[in-house]
Amino acid sequence: MSMRRSLTPTSYLVLGMLARMGPATPYDLAQTAQNSVGYFWPFPRSQMYSEAPKLVAEGLATEEREDSGRRRRRFSITPDGRAALKEWLAEPEIPRFELRDQGLLKLLFHDFGSERDFDRLATRLAESYRAMVTELEAVEVAYEDEALDAALELGIKVMQTVAEFWEERSAG
Repeated sequence: MSMRRSLTPTSYLVLGMLARMGPATPYDLAQTAQNSVGYFWPFPRSQMYSEAPKLVAEGLATEEREDSGRRRRRFSITPDGRAALKEWLAEPEIPRFELRDQGLLKLLFHDFGSERDFDRLATRLAESYRAMVTELEAVEVAYEDEALDAALELGIKVMQTVAEFWEERSAG
C-alpha cells in the first residue's frame, strides 16, 4: 500500500460531498459546494476538478467514465474514503478560525484615509453583508438537508454579526 498524502480541507470537502450526494461529477461537486460552503469558504472551482482524481489515486474514491457522449467522469466514495472522512470528523484538533476579509484590513488601516471614505466603506460593507444574509436565507429554504441547514445557520449568524458591526460604524 502506498503512503497516503496529507489530505487537505478540500480533500475532506470532496469526500463529504461524495458521501452526502452519492456518485457525482466534478461539476456537480463544484456547484453544490459553491452553493453551500462556498459562501463562507471560497475556493477555486478547479480544485474540485483536480481533487477527485487525487482521491481516486489514494483509493478513497472511484471513477467511472461515460463510454460515449460527453464522457463525463463520475466519482464515488470508497469504504476507505468513508473511513478517512470518519477519522477526520473524530479529530478533536481543529485549526484556528480564519476571517479573511478585506474590510478587516481596511479597518486596521482606516486612520490613514479619510473619515468620509471609511464611512462609505462601512455603509457598503453593511449593505453587502445584509445582502449575503438574504441570499443565504434563500439558499437555506431551497435545501432540505439538516446538516447543510446547520452550516448555513452558522454562516447566517456570522454574516448578521458582521453586518451589525459595520452598521455601528457607519454614519449613514
